[in-house]
This record gives sequence, structure tokens and C-alpha cells, in this order.
Amino acid sequence: MKADRDVISSLHMLSTEAEVTETMLDTLASFVCAAYSPKGIYIKTISELRWHLFCKHMAESDKLPPTLEASRQHVL
Repeated sequence: MKADRDVISSLHMLSTEAEVTETMLDTLASFVCAAYSPKGIYIKTISELRWHLFCKHMAESDKLPPTLEASRQHVL
């Protein structure tokens, strides 16, 4: 509900564009970070987020966000 226009635009372009750009992937990665980050913590990369969740919250592996490459494959 609080996603910015770039995220919404990137999600929309997934259904209309034939090619996924690096900019789209970066925007969607920031969306994943926003979705998984604890309240009040702003982390910009999936790798940092996974490390933070693992170390600080001892999240189980099935509760961690996908790796950067896994999320890239999902988008493609």
C-alpha cells in the first residue's frame, strides 16, 4: 500500500515489457527489502537484509527473503 510509483511501474511493466532491465530489477529488489525489513529499519540490498535478519533475529532459512539471484530468476 505504501509502495512508491517506481515500484508500481516496475510491477506493471513485468506484464507488458518483453525485456527486464537492471533498473526494474533494482526497483523490485528495493520492494522486497521494504516488504521483509523490520519496522523502522531501512535496508537497501537483499544481501544486507538477509544478513540482518539472520544475525539479529535468527530468522529460520525458510523465513528469509530470496537471494538476489533467486529473486532475479523469479522476475525473469
